[in-house]
Amino acid sequence: MDPSPPSPPIRLPLLPRQHVRRQVGKAVGHLAPALILVLGVTPLASGKEALTLLTSLEVIVGLTYLVLMVRELRHLHHYPFQQPRIAWLELAAAAILALESYHLWHRHHAAELAGAPHRTHLLPWLYALVALLYVVLAFSFQALTQRRYLQLQADGFAIRTGLFSSVHQVCWAELTALEPVDPSAVRLRYRDGHEQLLTFAGFQQGVGHRNRLLSYAQSVHLR
Repeated sequence: MDPSPPSPPIRLPLLPRQHVRRQVGKAVGHLAPALILVLGVTPLASGKEALTLLTSLEVIVGLTYLVLMVRELRHLHHYPFQQPRIAWLELAAAAILALESYHLWHRHHAAELAGAPHRTHLLPWLYALVALLYVVLAFSFQALTQRRYLQLQADGFAIRTGLFSSVHQVCWAELTALEPVDPSAVRLRYRDGHEQLLTFAGFQQGVGHRNRLLSYAQSVHLR
């Protein structure tokens, strides 16, 4: 009889204990683009500027932005460990900043055409730069969240505990034992005699990750 095929690797994201708090802080931090939007449409509300296609678009994007902010906060409340593929709130913030950047540039350009002296204005370029940063972040958050992980596979496991740290590979054949130390840590005993402590204390569901590692090790007959 043919041997059964090896089971596919199991990849578990390792989320820091502060993950939810950081995500809420990130969402609340988006009040800054909202304030920029308010400042941008204030001349419209006060009657100093006429309603144009640009200002109408700013208002529509701003309202969408506020809806997305509430949606993200509700998502964090119900699904705190799920990171969407695209961070739509970041894209909305980028749209606000890009529109406001163009709006400021257009306002200064119109003033110069009307006879105002030429000046170099840095704020439109700053808004454009931050908008570009938000676009990059919108498509990078999920990948950043998944950079810390524990991957269990038939011949061993791989783990990365830091965003920019290297991946640590361990083969089951290198170990003589995998022992629980405390609810969130294990001790690796290698065949060459050295030991290594591996802890999940700094991660969400650390106890579950430790138990999953021990259970998987037992399933491959590691004693």
